[in-house]
Amino acid sequence: MPLISRCVAVAVLMLSVVSGATAENRFVSDVINLSIRERPANDAGVIGQVSSGESVEVLEALGPESFTRIRDANGREGWVTSRYLTTEPAARVQLAKAEAELAESNRALTDLQRDFDAAQSRLADAASALELADENEQLKSVIAELQDNEARLIAEGEADRERRALMLTGAGLVGGGVVLGLLLPALGRRKRRYGEL
Repeated sequence: MPLISRCVAVAVLMLSVVSGATAENRFVSDVINLSIRERPANDAGVIGQVSSGESVEVLEALGPESFTRIRDANGREGWVTSRYLTTEPAARVQLAKAEAELAESNRALTDLQRDFDAAQSRLADAASALELADENEQLKSVIAELQDNEARLIAEGEADRERRALMLTGAGLVGGGVVLGLLLPALGRRKRRYGEL
Protein backbone atom coordinates (compact mmCIF):
# COMPACT_ATOMS: atom_id res chain seq x y z
CA MET A 1 0.00 0.00 0.00
CA PRO A 2 2.66 2.52 0.74
CA LEU A 3 4.00 2.12 -2.79
CA ILE A 4 0.56 2.75 -4.30
CA SER A 5 0.10 5.81 -2.08
CA ARG A 6 3.41 7.14 -3.21
CA CYS A 7 2.53 6.61 -6.88
CA VAL A 8 -0.81 8.31 -6.41
CA ALA A 9 0.86 11.23 -4.61
CA VAL A 10 3.43 11.60 -7.40
CA ALA A 11 0.68 11.43 -10.04
CA VAL A 12 -1.39 14.06 -8.23
CA LEU A 13 1.67 16.25 -7.84
CA MET A 14 2.51 15.93 -11.55
CA LEU A 15 -1.07 16.72 -12.54
CA SER A 16 -1.12 19.77 -10.31
CA VAL A 17 2.16 20.99 -11.81
CA VAL A 18 0.88 20.41 -15.35
CA SER A 19 -2.50 22.01 -14.64
CA GLY A 20 -0.77 24.90 -12.82
CA ALA A 21 1.43 25.50 -15.84
CA THR A 22 -1.57 25.84 -18.18
CA ALA A 23 -3.73 27.96 -15.83
CA GLU A 24 -4.42 31.54 -16.92
CA ASN A 25 -4.84 34.51 -14.65
CA ARG A 26 -8.11 36.37 -14.92
CA PHE A 27 -9.46 39.46 -13.23
CA VAL A 28 -12.95 40.24 -12.05
CA SER A 29 -14.54 42.98 -14.16
CA ASP A 30 -15.90 46.08 -12.44
CA VAL A 31 -18.55 46.46 -15.14
CA ILE A 32 -21.94 46.10 -13.50
CA ASN A 33 -25.31 46.61 -15.11
CA LEU A 34 -27.77 47.58 -12.44
CA SER A 35 -31.46 47.00 -13.12
CA ILE A 36 -33.85 49.91 -12.63
CA ARG A 37 -37.06 48.47 -11.16
CA GLU A 38 -40.62 49.78 -11.05
CA ARG A 39 -40.81 49.51 -7.27
CA PRO A 40 -38.41 48.71 -4.39
CA ALA A 41 -38.47 44.91 -4.66
CA ASN A 42 -36.20 42.31 -6.31
CA ASP A 43 -39.13 40.75 -8.12
CA ALA A 44 -40.42 44.10 -9.49
CA GLY A 45 -40.46 44.67 -13.23
CA VAL A 46 -37.29 46.06 -14.89
CA ILE A 47 -37.71 49.36 -16.75
CA GLY A 48 -34.06 49.83 -17.71
CA GLN A 49 -30.45 49.50 -16.67
CA VAL A 50 -27.55 51.72 -15.65
CA SER A 51 -23.90 50.70 -15.97
CA SER A 52 -21.13 51.23 -13.49
CA GLY A 53 -19.66 54.68 -13.82
CA GLU A 54 -22.93 56.31 -14.87
CA SER A 55 -24.11 59.24 -12.76
CA VAL A 56 -27.63 59.10 -11.33
CA GLU A 57 -29.68 61.53 -9.27
CA VAL A 58 -30.89 60.19 -5.91
CA LEU A 59 -34.56 61.01 -5.33
CA GLU A 60 -35.30 58.87 -2.25
CA ALA A 61 -33.32 56.33 -0.19
CA LEU A 62 -34.78 53.56 1.96
CA GLY A 63 -31.40 52.67 3.54
CA PRO A 64 -27.99 51.24 2.61
CA GLU A 65 -29.22 47.62 2.59
CA SER A 66 -32.48 48.38 0.79
CA PHE A 67 -33.43 50.35 -2.33
CA THR A 68 -32.91 53.89 -3.62
CA ARG A 69 -35.13 55.74 -6.06
CA ILE A 70 -33.03 57.39 -8.79
CA ARG A 71 -33.31 59.33 -12.04
CA ASP A 72 -30.80 58.36 -14.76
CA ALA A 73 -29.26 60.52 -17.52
CA ASN A 74 -32.17 59.60 -19.84
CA GLY A 75 -34.75 60.86 -17.32
CA ARG A 76 -36.01 57.39 -16.32
CA GLU A 77 -37.03 57.08 -12.69
CA GLY A 78 -37.02 53.82 -10.76
CA TRP A 79 -35.56 51.81 -7.90
CA VAL A 80 -32.06 50.25 -7.68
CA THR A 81 -30.26 48.27 -4.97
CA SER A 82 -28.64 50.83 -2.64
CA ARG A 83 -25.40 48.90 -1.96
CA TYR A 84 -24.29 49.36 -5.60
CA LEU A 85 -24.41 53.17 -5.39
CA THR A 86 -21.27 55.03 -4.25
CA THR A 87 -20.33 58.65 -3.84
CA GLU A 88 -17.17 58.09 -5.93
CA PRO A 89 -17.10 57.23 -9.63
CA ALA A 90 -16.15 53.66 -10.56
CA ALA A 91 -12.45 52.81 -10.76
CA ARG A 92 -12.56 52.45 -14.55
CA VAL A 93 -14.10 55.94 -14.85
CA GLN A 94 -11.45 57.38 -12.54
CA LEU A 95 -8.78 55.51 -14.50
CA ALA A 96 -10.12 56.83 -17.81
CA LYS A 97 -10.13 60.37 -16.37
CA ALA A 98 -6.59 59.94 -15.02
CA GLU A 99 -5.43 58.56 -18.38
CA ALA A 100 -7.01 61.52 -20.19
CA GLU A 101 -5.32 63.94 -17.76
CA LEU A 102 -2.01 62.10 -18.26
CA ALA A 103 -2.39 62.29 -22.04
CA GLU A 104 -3.15 66.02 -21.76
CA SER A 105 -0.14 66.48 -19.47
CA ASN A 106 2.04 64.60 -21.96
CA ARG A 107 0.77 66.84 -24.78
CA ALA A 108 1.48 69.91 -22.66
CA LEU A 109 4.92 68.54 -21.82
CA THR A 110 5.60 67.93 -25.51
CA ASP A 111 4.49 71.50 -26.29
CA LEU A 112 6.68 72.85 -23.49
CA GLN A 113 9.64 70.80 -24.74
CA ARG A 114 9.09 72.15 -28.27
CA ASP A 115 8.87 75.72 -26.91
CA PHE A 116 11.98 75.12 -24.80
CA ASP A 117 13.90 73.79 -27.82
CA ALA A 118 12.76 76.79 -29.89
CA ALA A 119 13.81 79.17 -27.10
CA GLN A 120 17.22 77.48 -26.90
CA SER A 121 17.58 77.81 -30.67
CA ARG A 122 16.66 81.51 -30.48
CA LEU A 123 19.08 81.90 -27.59
CA ALA A 124 21.83 80.27 -29.64
CA ASP A 125 21.03 82.65 -32.51
CA ALA A 126 21.01 85.57 -30.09
CA ALA A 127 24.34 84.41 -28.67
CA SER A 128 25.77 84.39 -32.22
CA ALA A 129 24.32 87.85 -32.77
CA LEU A 130 25.83 89.04 -29.48
CA GLU A 131 29.19 87.57 -30.47
CA LEU A 132 28.91 89.39 -33.80
CA ALA A 133 27.99 92.59 -31.97
CA ASP A 134 31.04 92.19 -29.71
CA GLU A 135 33.22 91.52 -32.76
CA ASN A 136 31.68 94.55 -34.46
CA GLU A 137 32.49 96.75 -31.44
CA GLN A 138 36.06 95.43 -31.38
CA LEU A 139 36.43 96.10 -35.10
CA LYS A 140 35.02 99.61 -34.62
CA SER A 141 37.63 100.32 -31.94
CA VAL A 142 40.40 98.92 -34.21
CA ILE A 143 39.12 101.11 -37.08
CA ALA A 144 39.01 104.16 -34.80
CA GLU A 145 42.58 103.42 -33.66
CA LEU A 146 43.72 103.02 -37.28
CA GLN A 147 41.99 106.28 -38.21
CA ASP A 148 43.74 108.03 -35.31
CA ASN A 149 47.09 106.58 -36.46
CA GLU A 150 46.35 107.68 -40.03
CA ALA A 151 45.53 111.21 -38.89
CA ARG A 152 48.72 111.31 -36.78
CA LEU A 153 50.82 110.02 -39.69
CA ILE A 154 49.24 112.57 -42.07
CA ALA A 155 50.01 115.35 -39.57
CA GLU A 156 53.57 114.08 -39.18
CA GLY A 157 53.93 113.88 -43.00
CA GLU A 158 52.70 117.47 -43.32
CA ALA A 159 55.14 118.60 -40.64
CA ASP A 160 57.98 116.75 -42.43
CA ARG A 161 57.05 118.40 -45.75
CA GLU A 162 56.98 121.80 -44.11
CA ARG A 163 60.42 121.15 -42.53
CA ARG A 164 61.77 119.94 -45.87
CA ALA A 165 60.37 123.00 -47.63
CA LEU A 166 61.86 125.20 -44.91
CA MET A 167 65.18 123.37 -45.16
CA LEU A 168 65.14 123.64 -48.95
CA THR A 169 64.34 127.33 -48.68
CA GLY A 170 67.12 127.77 -46.15
CA ALA A 171 69.52 125.75 -48.31
CA GLY A 172 68.51 127.80 -51.35
CA LEU A 173 69.16 131.00 -49.42
CA VAL A 174 72.48 129.73 -48.14
CA GLY A 175 73.40 128.51 -51.62
CA GLY A 176 72.30 131.81 -53.13
CA GLY A 177 74.32 133.67 -50.46
CA VAL A 178 77.38 131.59 -51.26
CA VAL A 179 76.97 132.22 -54.98
CA LEU A 180 76.49 135.93 -54.32
CA GLY A 181 79.42 135.87 -51.99
CA LEU A 182 81.54 134.41 -54.75
CA LEU A 183 80.17 136.61 -57.51
CA LEU A 184 80.20 139.91 -55.71
CA PRO A 185 83.95 140.04 -55.18
CA ALA A 186 84.48 139.07 -58.81
CA LEU A 187 82.10 141.77 -59.94
CA GLY A 188 83.78 144.27 -57.72
CA ARG A 189 87.15 143.58 -59.44
CA ARG A 190 85.69 144.02 -62.84
CA LYS A 191 84.27 147.37 -61.86
CA ARG A 192 87.65 148.47 -60.78
CA ARG A 193 89.14 147.39 -63.98
CA TYR A 194 86.60 149.28 -65.90
CA GLY A 195 86.97 152.13 -63.52
CA GLU A 196 90.70 152.18 -64.00
CA LEU A 197 90.27 152.79 -67.63
